[in-house]
Amino acid sequence: MRAKYDFSGRSVLVIGGTTGIGRATALAFAEAGANLYVAGLGAAEGRSLIEEVGKRHPGIAIEFAEVDVRSEDAVRKFHETAYERFGR
Repeated sequence: MRAKYDFSGRSVLVIGGTTGIGRATALAFAEAGANLYVAGLGAAEGRSLIEEVGKRHPGIAIEFAEVDVRSEDAVRKFHETAYERFGR
């Protein structure tokens, strides 16, 4: 399937990206060429997503962080780390 939009060279943060709609969103952005920084609960699901993106979309940078979005400090750190990693 070919992506409708081109996000090549762009970076996307996906909150709740390990399951359900969030995972589908992350995969759609990867299909469109975006680099991903994904937050979610569950390291196993995060590793699974990284593996799937790596197989389906080689060359896409993807990182996962286990983040509880109920914690303002955790969300702030996630954002800061994403900025350091992807420069946006």
